Amino acid sequence: MALTLTKQADTEGPDTVKRAVLYLRVASADPRDQREGIARQREACQCEAERLGAMITDEYIDVGASGNSKGRAGLRRLLRRIVRQPVEYVIARDHSRLARNPVDHAEFDRHIDRAGASLVVADELAVSATVITGLLGRAS
Repeated sequence: MALTLTKQADTEGPDTVKRAVLYLRVASADPRDQREGIARQREACQCEAERLGAMITDEYIDVGASGNSKGRAGLRRLLRRIVRQPVEYVIARDHSRLARNPVDHAEFDRHIDRAGASLVVADELAVSATVITGLLGRAS
């Protein structure tokens, strides 16, 4: 599990850095697809955290897990964690990483909201050149 800090702050006040956790998921059973998919998602989410001025405190990963499954271990740990240790943001690459089913997605979104966090989807237009290059490399 990688821990990425974008900024640090140890005092409360108007300049206090917001905390974020990342949720990353790939459904593929192929190890290469898993590595590359998680790396692309992580990069996009890190860019979004940077844009928000947020410090990433943890990330939760589900590999080989369908977005139709509500019982994913990483997602369940994330939902428990944000209740025990609040954060301002839960960042995912896109809505389908959280859930494929709109009803399940709404349930997860309500849980995140009740925990006092905001679900943020990484702005795919702000993805770094590294991610774009990786995507183009796979297409060839």
